[in-house]
Amino acid sequence: MRRNLRSEGLAGWAFLISLFAAAAALSLRIRFRAWPEVLVPSYLCGRGWLLYRDIKVVHAPLSIAVLAAVSRSVGFSARSLRVLGLLPVAAILFALRRHGRGRGWSFPAQACAAILFVLLDFAWDGNAIYPEVFLAALAIPIFSALLRGEDGDIRFAGWLFGAALSIKQPALFAFLFASAWVAFRRRRILPSFLIRAAAVPSAFFLFFLAAGAGRDFLRWTLEVPFVYYRGRTSLGIQPEQAEIVLAGVLPLAALIAIAVGQRRDRDGVFLLGGLAVGFALLAFPHFDMVHLVAAVPLLAVGAGEVLTPGPSPQVVAALTSQGERGRGGRQAGVRIAAIALSILLNAAFLATDTSAGEMSFWSSKEDDEAVARLARLPPAPLFLYGADQNLFIRSERVPPGGLYSNPDLWVHYLVGGLEAEQVGILRAHADTIVLRGRGTPLETPGRRLPAFLESRYSAEAFGPGGIRRLRPRPTSGP
Repeated sequence: MRRNLRSEGLAGWAFLISLFAAAAALSLRIRFRAWPEVLVPSYLCGRGWLLYRDIKVVHAPLSIAVLAAVSRSVGFSARSLRVLGLLPVAAILFALRRHGRGRGWSFPAQACAAILFVLLDFAWDGNAIYPEVFLAALAIPIFSALLRGEDGDIRFAGWLFGAALSIKQPALFAFLFASAWVAFRRRRILPSFLIRAAAVPSAFFLFFLAAGAGRDFLRWTLEVPFVYYRGRTSLGIQPEQAEIVLAGVLPLAALIAIAVGQRRDRDGVFLLGGLAVGFALLAFPHFDMVHLVAAVPLLAVGAGEVLTPGPSPQVVAALTSQGERGRGGRQAGVRIAAIALSILLNAAFLATDTSAGEMSFWSSKEDDEAVARLARLPPAPLFLYGADQNLFIRSERVPPGGLYSNPDLWVHYLVGGLEAEQVGILRAHADTIVLRGRGTPLETPGRRLPAFLESRYSAEAFGPGGIRRLRPRPTSGP
């Protein structure tokens, strides 16, 4: 018996390592997204800039702080970014195996859950550097801790939620659900859970307060995303996106149906479904596939549970008749079909990817040419308007005036006098290299920045691509 368990454990580890290797190979074949909304702030932090005071960004600080440490120590490159993107995959595969073994999943159930996770994660744009990618690594540990339900487990879940809220503020939805879960089941431990969840965000606030940016921290992490973004950045799901989302939620839907029909572990299924929905709410009101990624590990857990039937004793007794045995067999067939269909649909979706390993927002012929030309120019600040913001990182340059706000995120210019401040900085730093890309940002609220660039600069080609360099006109006034 012990030998069989040991052999199964070795087979499980061998499969896990092989699957991770396959995931790494797959990540090189499909599109990787190096989101500048996270990378540029991290790069600037690594050079000593302070978040929220110098860098106007709405993301919570934890993932940016970690990436800033990486930027400062080894730098960002295509290789280092791909490695960073795979670290959460490895962590989730390990957590999925640990959870499955604790729940008594069979080896086939563990294997199917792990395969589905990899396919679904990549199909939902998890092959990327973005907060949700790192947030996903906390989903299974949070669920497992709450499911065990002991005092220490709930306290541990509180710490994990503190980290989650410091990675992405809308993790609040899952946190509120978890708080209600704890309140109904272990009310006396609720204060400890809440205090621990608040500790990590509070520590960040105290850090920025000591650095003289406490007000900036609150404004850009709370006021701007919840007030200024409201009603201005809404984006609904598209039909083609809905199809792949439905393919991904099949396992959870099958698990809910089984729990209702067999009266099996309804509390656990309710917890799993509630957390999955809570983490998926990061995608609303501005829908993008990557915003769903934090829920993917929980959908994989659902697949493992679907393939590990555990009917109640009453149901087992009812299966004594031949007719009920037949129904049990049909239910098993439905369970297997649901997981197989989800795996096949996601695999087919990835098989149609034609990007050939492209790294979005990072490498293109146009960007490569711009980096080469910037390398031949003397040291000077850089301002990018409608061009890939990651050119800051690749050219090792910084914006002028000690202030950064991505012009593509035009809502930021609604905040205070930020647009006027940006114009004033460009006016005061005439040596700034200004590059304008083909993807000109949406009109800013006051049109001050586009009007300033149009009236004070003339455009010239900057390489064979669509990027142009804007030079100050000699006749420009003060």
